[in-house]
Amino acid sequence: MFDFSRNKEKEAFRKEARKIQLGIFPGVLEEFASGFHTAKNKLPELIYTKILESVPLEFVGFWGVGGKINMDQTDLELIHFYEIMRSRIVELYKKGINLRILLADVHGRFNGYEPQPYLDLVQAHLAQVGIQSQSLGGLYESWGLELPGADESIDSNSPIFKDFFSPNAKYKHAAKIMISNARKHNLSRSDPEVAAFQYVQMRLQETSVLERTYPNSVLLVHSSKDLAMPVLPRNMPHMYLKVRPVWFT
Repeated sequence: MFDFSRNKEKEAFRKEARKIQLGIFPGVLEEFASGFHTAKNKLPELIYTKILESVPLEFVGFWGVGGKINMDQTDLELIHFYEIMRSRIVELYKKGINLRILLADVHGRFNGYEPQPYLDLVQAHLAQVGIQSQSLGGLYESWGLELPGADESIDSNSPIFKDFFSPNAKYKHAAKIMISNARKHNLSRSDPEVAAFQYVQMRLQETSVLERTYPNSVLLVHSSKDLAMPVLPRNMPHMYLKVRPVWFT
């Protein structure tokens, strides 16, 4: 015999899950974001599925290195930003979120910065408020990735050159910003165009392993969509935060 009452319970649960999902996205998350990338409507469906499974939502983001030795007020404000976002989600969904921060020591070394003691201090403060973190360098080792060599030149026959640096490149605007950023922040390469080219190499090699390591996570991004999206995993939903990078001096 068909159990109508059981079927009604399931339908009511699905409706409630969808209501919570809409409260979180676009609801709460729009308060903290300047934009989103959500291929094939993946972000709302990812949140909805997590709610149906009664498990925490998964978020992962990077914390970079840019010349700071000690933390300052802007670092503490960013941690507080994460705490507020987490608490707003918990108000709607009691399972809350698992937030993991990747401490981007290898990105700092690529730019010529020493990541410690700054990232150790960041990690300690994150742990105090229950936010998980881990070294990106450790993940590079487990993923078998390496940074581009400082003496490597631009390969004008590569897909990266075609997509970012050729006269008709589809990401020409992003490349222009990357060259400007390299001129300001990269201390290890004398040619900002080479630094920008190698930056794209570095970030693109991370994309597939990020997707495999965090397949059901929302990627938190402290950059503009125009700059970041071309070098981030397209199959992960992105949340472009209103808080810009705090790690540069």
